[in-house]
Amino acid sequence: MKTSEPTLRKTTKRKATPNTSKRQFTVRRIVNWGDCDPAGIVYTPRVLDYVCETVDAWLREELKASWWHVNSTGGPGLPTVNAVCDFISILRPDQNVELRLYIREIGRSSITFEVEGVAEDNRLAFRVTLVSCAIDLVDHRATPIPDWMREKLEAYQRCCT
Repeated sequence: MKTSEPTLRKTTKRKATPNTSKRQFTVRRIVNWGDCDPAGIVYTPRVLDYVCETVDAWLREELKASWWHVNSTGGPGLPTVNAVCDFISILRPDQNVELRLYIREIGRSSITFEVEGVAEDNRLAFRVTLVSCAIDLVDHRATPIPDWMREKLEAYQRCCT
């Protein structure tokens, strides 16, 4: 295995809950040295990468399509329109982190995802809120979330509230 290969892909297959409508979806990964700044603390943009990879893994499990696939096959597109990141404690290389996904709000055309990064000692390291907006891929305007997608979003939201 190359050292630059993300741990996420391998742990997602082993650790991701296959039926997320019944249990909370989590991804476990190890903080790699390359994810950190020279002081040995996880680098801010990498946290957003962790979160986007977690949402993408959830979409693959629950919707059976990656973010890219949803966006490239007639949609709706689901671009991120807002991201807020709160850092609570430090993550360092070789630490395990569990990424826990929640759906906090489902609007007419928006989805608010929240991902918590929890260190192996059950310490909250960060909380990121991403808001995605369903858009028509032709005119790039907001469009209602399709019923098939809304049903899966709501089922998952109910299980993890």
